[in-house]
Amino acid sequence: MYCKMPEQEQQITLFTLVETQTVSADGVVSEPVSVRLGQLPKLIDSTFNQGKMLLMSADGIDQTDILEFLDKLEK
Repeated sequence: MYCKMPEQEQQITLFTLVETQTVSADGVVSEPVSVRLGQLPKLIDSTFNQGKMLLMSADGIDQTDILEFLDKLEK
Protein backbone atom coordinates (compact mmCIF):
# COMPACT_ATOMS: atom_id res chain seq x y z
CA MET A 1 0.00 0.00 0.00
CA TYR A 2 1.22 3.48 -0.84
CA CYS A 3 0.46 6.69 0.97
CA LYS A 4 0.72 10.05 -0.67
CA MET A 5 2.56 12.46 1.55
CA PRO A 6 1.08 15.93 1.81
CA GLU A 7 2.98 18.39 -0.31
CA GLN A 8 5.28 20.64 1.64
CA GLU A 9 4.31 24.25 1.74
CA GLN A 10 6.49 26.20 -0.65
CA GLN A 11 8.56 28.91 1.00
CA ILE A 12 8.10 32.41 -0.37
CA THR A 13 11.25 34.51 -0.83
CA LEU A 14 12.22 37.63 -2.75
CA PHE A 15 13.54 35.30 -5.46
CA THR A 16 10.27 33.38 -5.95
CA LEU A 17 9.21 33.51 -9.60
CA VAL A 18 5.79 35.02 -10.24
CA GLU A 19 3.96 34.98 -13.59
CA THR A 20 2.41 38.38 -14.31
CA GLN A 21 0.10 39.76 -16.97
CA THR A 22 -1.30 43.26 -17.37
CA VAL A 23 -4.89 44.02 -18.31
CA SER A 24 -5.65 47.35 -19.99
CA ALA A 25 -8.85 49.34 -19.48
CA ASP A 26 -10.27 47.96 -22.74
CA GLY A 27 -9.66 44.36 -21.57
CA VAL A 28 -6.52 43.52 -23.54
CA VAL A 29 -4.40 40.98 -21.64
CA SER A 30 -0.63 40.94 -22.19
CA GLU A 31 1.53 37.86 -22.64
CA PRO A 32 2.74 36.29 -19.36
CA VAL A 33 6.07 37.55 -18.01
CA SER A 34 8.06 35.94 -15.18
CA VAL A 35 9.46 38.29 -12.55
CA ARG A 36 11.05 37.79 -9.15
CA LEU A 37 8.86 38.61 -6.18
CA GLY A 38 11.30 41.33 -5.15
CA GLN A 39 10.56 43.17 -8.42
CA LEU A 40 6.81 43.00 -7.96
CA PRO A 41 6.21 46.17 -5.86
CA LYS A 42 7.85 48.36 -8.52
CA LEU A 43 5.88 46.56 -11.26
CA ILE A 44 2.60 47.00 -9.36
CA ASP A 45 3.21 50.77 -9.01
CA SER A 46 4.19 51.14 -12.65
CA THR A 47 1.17 49.17 -13.86
CA PHE A 48 -1.20 51.14 -11.62
CA ASN A 49 0.25 54.46 -12.85
CA GLN A 50 -0.49 53.35 -16.44
CA GLY A 51 -4.14 52.71 -15.52
CA LYS A 52 -3.80 48.94 -15.92
CA MET A 53 -4.49 45.97 -13.69
CA LEU A 54 -1.89 43.33 -12.81
CA LEU A 55 -2.66 39.61 -12.67
CA MET A 56 -0.17 37.37 -10.90
CA SER A 57 0.26 33.70 -10.11
CA ALA A 58 2.96 31.38 -8.84
CA ASP A 59 3.03 27.60 -8.83
CA GLY A 60 1.85 26.27 -5.50
CA ILE A 61 1.51 29.71 -3.90
CA ASP A 62 -1.77 31.47 -3.30
CA GLN A 63 -2.03 35.10 -4.47
CA THR A 64 -3.13 36.09 -0.96
CA ASP A 65 0.11 34.65 0.46
CA ILE A 66 2.12 36.69 -2.05
CA LEU A 67 0.35 39.91 -1.07
CA GLU A 68 0.78 39.16 2.65
CA PHE A 69 4.51 38.58 2.10
CA LEU A 70 4.84 41.92 0.29
CA ASP A 71 2.85 43.65 3.03
CA LYS A 72 5.24 42.30 5.69
CA LEU A 73 8.22 43.59 3.69
CA GLU A 74 6.83 47.13 3.73
CA LYS A 75 6.58 47.18 7.53
